[in-house]
Amino acid sequence: MKSKQENSQIQIKVAIIGGFFVIIGAIIAIVPSIQEARTTDDKNPEFFKKLPATRIDCQGNSQKCGKRHKEIIEVKNKGKLYITHLDHLNHCGKFDIQTYINGEAQKLIKHNENQNLVEIGHIKEGSNTLELEAKGITGGCNRGKLNSWTMNLELYTSNK
Repeated sequence: MKSKQENSQIQIKVAIIGGFFVIIGAIIAIVPSIQEARTTDDKNPEFFKKLPATRIDCQGNSQKCGKRHKEIIEVKNKGKLYITHLDHLNHCGKFDIQTYINGEAQKLIKHNENQNLVEIGHIKEGSNTLELEAKGITGGCNRGKLNSWTMNLELYTSNK
């Protein structure tokens, strides 16, 4: 027969093991809600689509291109639109990008924000028009006039 001390030690061990499994169960129960919150959080927008690189030949004799790249974006929910530009495709000069959503000026993406995820603005449910217009910066091959621009872009959305 076991002594009272041995029984007490067994009870303590069982309580510790039981507490451990309760904690593990609680963690397992909460993980799905954390993952769900992560996919709709403004700080973690979801990938929406990659835009193909398109060369834009500018009009006029200034740094402002005068010609916009236009994309129609269909979304199921209203929310926010984010963009990241992956590179300037070996462009020999720097340029900023003025963004427009449904004809309204939004965020000006500076050339040094390259590869950062940038919030552009709010989008409505259904069809939206995203327009991008480059503004050149003197230097490199740019001597005061932006002739053309090309860029790889990715779009992200959140429904917040």
